[in-house]
Amino acid sequence: MRLEKWYADRVSGNAVEIEYLARLQLGPLIVSYSGEVGRGRRSRVRIGRTGIAMPCVENGRLYWHRDGVNQPWTWRNAHQRPITLWRDARNSVVWNPVVLNGQTTESDPNRPGRGYAEVLTLDIAPWRLGIDALKWGRFCGERHSLVWIEWQGRFPRKLALLDGEEQVLISADRTDICTAHARLRIADLREIVQEPLGAGALQALGPLRGIATGRFLSGVETKWLASGELECEGDAIDHGSVVFEEVIWQ
Repeated sequence: MRLEKWYADRVSGNAVEIEYLARLQLGPLIVSYSGEVGRGRRSRVRIGRTGIAMPCVENGRLYWHRDGVNQPWTWRNAHQRPITLWRDARNSVVWNPVVLNGQTTESDPNRPGRGYAEVLTLDIAPWRLGIDALKWGRFCGERHSLVWIEWQGRFPRKLALLDGEEQVLISADRTDICTAHARLRIADLREIVQEPLGAGALQALGPLRGIATGRFLSGVETKWLASGELECEGDAIDHGSVVFEEVIWQ
């Protein structure tokens, strides 16, 4: 199997829009999923030998095509930066945060925004990684970016990228993210999503959800939009938006 999962967000004013795309290849069968959070929740799934077109990176931009929209959703400052989170003799999990902090455009030029995008590529079923808790988040400021990820469980892993440079992630909670060289103070949290994966992010997969374990589908995802103040050596150096999440498996 091979799973390619895209995530992107854009924040404009006090509003956030989040897009998902995923393509699961099982031999000759392709299962594609698209989802949206922000203007309500919308999702669709396609099963067959062809799938939904995935985003592409060209000339420093990420292009994300959407149904019913002539112009693609576009992020600037897009670059390939693959990072292997886990590997064994045959399989791997590769995280590629292609847009750390990019201005966005869409069909309405009067709605400027700024956001983040990534792609996760796996050739192992995610429920086989033995993750007990996942923490992930991103900060997009006027000048700087910070993104972090933490796995807790059988294969613990945590790291952060400050302006694209890998950092030691010391701690991550709902009010503070601390790295070896920076600190992000989080405030004004607004909950976007809180629901089991099987009732939310994976609901559209219908009968194919049977390939995942019940424990994996029961993991509860909570996602927030917040404001953030980035500090370096004790001095505030930037302000911006924070989108972050926790997924907890019992």
